[in-house]
Amino acid sequence: MVRYRLLLTHLGQSREKRRLGYFVLALLAVFNSWLLFVYHLPGHTLFWYTLQDAGHGLIFLTLSLALCVCLHLLFSIPPTRVVPWVFGLCLAFGGGAELVQALVGRSPSWGDFWLDVLGTSAGLSLYLSSLSNGPVRWVCLLLAFALMWIDLSTPLRVHWAENQRQKQFPVLADFDNRWLNGFVRAADTARWQAVPPPVAWRGHDSNVARLDQFPGDWPGLHLFEVEPDWSNYTVFSFDVFNPSQTVARVTVRISDIAHNHMYPDRFNRMYKFKPGAQHVEISLDKVRSAPRTREMDLTRMKAVIIYTYRLNEERTLYFDNIQLR
Repeated sequence: MVRYRLLLTHLGQSREKRRLGYFVLALLAVFNSWLLFVYHLPGHTLFWYTLQDAGHGLIFLTLSLALCVCLHLLFSIPPTRVVPWVFGLCLAFGGGAELVQALVGRSPSWGDFWLDVLGTSAGLSLYLSSLSNGPVRWVCLLLAFALMWIDLSTPLRVHWAENQRQKQFPVLADFDNRWLNGFVRAADTARWQAVPPPVAWRGHDSNVARLDQFPGDWPGLHLFEVEPDWSNYTVFSFDVFNPSQTVARVTVRISDIAHNHMYPDRFNRMYKFKPGAQHVEISLDKVRSAPRTREMDLTRMKAVIIYTYRLNEERTLYFDNIQLR
C-alpha cells in the first residue's frame, strides 16, 4: 500500500513537471520568436545591422542551453539523449523561422540559419562542459568560445573599421586603407577595385579606385556611412582620371541622415571630366544650402555617390583622395 501511494505521488509529480516543462517550452518559443521577428537593435549603422544578424547566434546559444535544462530536469531525459533532441529542435525552429519570413514577404537567409547552427552548437558545447571533467570540459569550453567568436567576428570587424575610419578623417577614402575601403561599394551596375594608378596618371604612386561603369540607371562609386561631422571643414574634394578620349559626364551626390531620398533634398552637381587628370573641389557652404526646403546638417552627414545617370556605354574612371579640407 505504501509503495502504491509512493508510485501515485511520483506519477503526480511527473505530470506536474511535464506541465511545467510544456509551459517553459511555450515561453521559450514565444520569447525567441519575438526576438527573431519583432525586436530590433536601436542603431541604424552597419555595425548595428551586423550585430543584429550575429544576434541569431546568441539567441540560439541561450535557447539551446535553456532547452537542455528543461528537457533534463522537467522531462527527465538523460543527457545522452538531450543533445540530439535539442539540436534537432533548434534546427527545426531556425529553419521554420526562415520559412515563415519567406511567407510574409521577407527574404529567408541561409546566413542566418548558419548562425543559428553556430549558436546551437556553442550552447550544446557549454552544456556538455558542465557534465564533463578534465580535458573534455576544456575542449567543450574552447569549442563554444570559438563558435561564438565566429558568430561575432563580423560586427567586431565592422566596429574596428569604424574606429579606423574615425582616425583617418578628414580623409573619406584613399583606397590604400583596407578598413576605409570597407565603406566603399559599387552602385547599380558598376564594379570597383583598389588598383595601382594607370601609368598615364602622373604624380600618383599609391592605390586608386578603378570604377568600371556598365550601362545602367546610375552606375557609380558609393561612400556610405561617412564620418558624420563635417562642420569644421569648408571643402569637399577628390581627384579623378579619365583614361578615355571622350568627355565623361558624372554627377556628385551628397546627402545627410535626414535626406528623404528625393532629388531636391540633397546636393547634386553634374561635372564634365575631360580626358586626363583633374581635381574637383566643392564648397561645403553650397552643400549645406543645396536642399530646396531646408539646410543640410553638416554634423550628421551620411553618404557620397559619384555616378553617371543613365549610362549607355561601358567606360572606366579612376578616383583618389576623396577628403575634406
